[in-house]
Amino acid sequence: MNWLFDEMFAPECASRLCELGHDALSVHDIGLAGHGDEEVFSAAISSGRVLLTENFGDFSVLLDQHLSRQEPCVPVVFLHRSRFGRGGSMANKVTVLLDDWARDKPEPYLGPHWPKGAAED
Repeated sequence: MNWLFDEMFAPECASRLCELGHDALSVHDIGLAGHGDEEVFSAAISSGRVLLTENFGDFSVLLDQHLSRQEPCVPVVFLHRSRFGRGGSMANKVTVLLDDWARDKPEPYLGPHWPKGAAED
């Protein structure tokens, strides 16, 4: 699966997902760290990548706008990174969760996704 990780996730998370056979990039890798959400969303669309973010407030609005206007869109996976610890521990846990999710949903629908264990209780 092709991924684009939003800036709140360390680039290490994307690198580790690549080790499992995914094509994963971080916004840090492509010079979009610190750029606006619309620009990040557009980059995911133009490159056909599933977007990973924690920013439900902004990206849910962008998703809704694109879907309601029948504009190009991508699946967006929402994760609360606080659920996964810090440092290498977070990268390992996020990688395992996303790899499992991608295996279960090799062709995810356009719109929001909350992998099991990803949301706050």
